[in-house]
Amino acid sequence: MSSGRRYYGIAEIAGSLGVDRQLVTVWRRRLSRGMPPPDDELAAGPLWRAASIEPWIEHVRAELARSRSDAGPPPPTLIRQAARRLLRLTAVLLEDAPDASQLERALRAFGQIGDPLGGHAGEGDPLRRLCGDLVTLGDTARAAALSIKAGRPAGVEESPAALAALAALRAECIRLLPGLAKALGSASVDR
Repeated sequence: MSSGRRYYGIAEIAGSLGVDRQLVTVWRRRLSRGMPPPDDELAAGPLWRAASIEPWIEHVRAELARSRSDAGPPPPTLIRQAARRLLRLTAVLLEDAPDASQLERALRAFGQIGDPLGGHAGEGDPLRRLCGDLVTLGDTARAAALSIKAGRPAGVEESPAALAALAALRAECIRLLPGLAKALGSASVDR
């Protein structure tokens, strides 16, 4: 997995799995799904080191993907979450000079949506193809977030290669917006 993250709280675990924070809290309280105990407790809540929680996240992610692929189309809440994150990323990418920290956060947030959508990706049905495209874009976003985090903290590097990569990412975001808008408007998503 190796997200580049050193520590996880409830929110980071939930984001990595594409589930609500409340669900992760319930799993922890009920000791369900084999969730490891936190490495530390802070006033803000439990804290896990990446090395102790990432294997569990991978295991649960695989279980969720299996159950989601059997469940059919993605839930409407997941489509809306993907739409919000794609719109936020697109808005940041449309800035003339995107702030590096805002861009890194938007890329990382969008990158997390790919995992829960992965179980719904596939061929045939347009919604499954859209999920596959969003997963691919999520992988690209995750890689871009890591490269920005490792780069200059003051601003986005303005090398020709970096600018071309951002332009390609922006174009892909814009390409996916109509399909996502259609998915949001479809009867199968508005259950």
